[in-house]
Amino acid sequence: RLPERRGGIRGRLAASARLPPMTSDLSVGSYLAARLKEVGVRHVFGVPGDYSLGLCDMLIHGGVRWVGTCNELNAGYAADAYARANGIGCACVTYGVGGFSVLNACAGAFAESVPLVIVSGAPAARDYVADPPPDALPHHAVGAQLHAQQAAFKPVTGASVVLLDAEKAPELIDETLRLCMRDSRPVLIELPMDVAAAPCTPPAGRASAWDVRPTHDEQACAEAVAQVVAALTRAERPALLAGVEVHRRNAQAGVRRLARVLRVPVATTRHGKTALEEGGTICAGVYAGAMSRNPVREYVEGADVLLSLGAAKTDIDFFTAELSASAVAVHADSGRVAVRGPEAGGGARLTVHAPVALGTFIDALALALFDCMGYADLPGAGHAAGAAAAASTRAGAN
Repeated sequence: RLPERRGGIRGRLAASARLPPMTSDLSVGSYLAARLKEVGVRHVFGVPGDYSLGLCDMLIHGGVRWVGTCNELNAGYAADAYARANGIGCACVTYGVGGFSVLNACAGAFAESVPLVIVSGAPAARDYVADPPPDALPHHAVGAQLHAQQAAFKPVTGASVVLLDAEKAPELIDETLRLCMRDSRPVLIELPMDVAAAPCTPPAGRASAWDVRPTHDEQACAEAVAQVVAALTRAERPALLAGVEVHRRNAQAGVRRLARVLRVPVATTRHGKTALEEGGTICAGVYAGAMSRNPVREYVEGADVLLSLGAAKTDIDFFTAELSASAVAVHADSGRVAVRGPEAGGGARLTVHAPVALGTFIDALALALFDCMGYADLPGAGHAAGAAAAASTRAGAN
């Protein structure tokens, strides 16, 4: 099982306050190394290249341990795994040949909401802005367009930036790292070798002061909680389904609390497998439509209110699903809560509440259910007993 990250992102940022203060004579590359260490990166994975050799030295001298890999794709996957366990990871590669090699790992991190930082050394900044382009193109360039690497990363990153101005670089670095942690998405920081060595003035403040909470609207959350509570108080067979975002948002404790309040176990999608511990009465098993074990499928598809938390609706998990059209389906992920329920005159009605942070919604829902219903009147007690019994028979089969 993937380890829970103690304290989450904010816990790691708070720990950064104990690091020595930055000096005023930093280079851009040294500043990037210092910020990476502040946000929790202790190891960087990569393959050095001529555009990134100086940057690699700056990372090492900044106290970040270098872990060399056989190729850039391996570096990307190693950093992805590190991010899943640590909360954020980093791969460092050279421009072009290295960047395009690590691109596939970055796309996987984007698909699975992994906070991964790709740092790429790059040709000199003047080559990016030369007009006309230089007669001799920088090696590894894809034609005369040096922004080709950045353009390739844009669809699979939360942000992809090229630092062409040493004066503005610290602000862009901070903004990009904040987005990586806030949205749990990979980012690309492309750093020309001359800018990496250029001096910069760090902005005031530590990363520990950053607000990296997901975008959230209290009113939208309150409305979502009220609508879901109304559905759950009428439910006879509620079910919980957890996905990979539960782990990415460090919301495991909240899901356990909600399961205890509702007295139901938790099924997971295949993408979300191991987001919660497997075994015991809390685990109902892995749900994958018709490929599920029968007790798991009956639990999820037989629910009159299905609460899906952080589970992306992918074809591999839901293509063969036969969810009841008469059930209320609550789908909370990617900053929103969507509630679909049957209309009295037929058909279905969809209500979307956004922006709503997943972890905050889960905690607020558990508290509201406990407060408004009382422990003795919670729904699903009989349903939960049957589901838990089924879960205990298949605990060792997943």
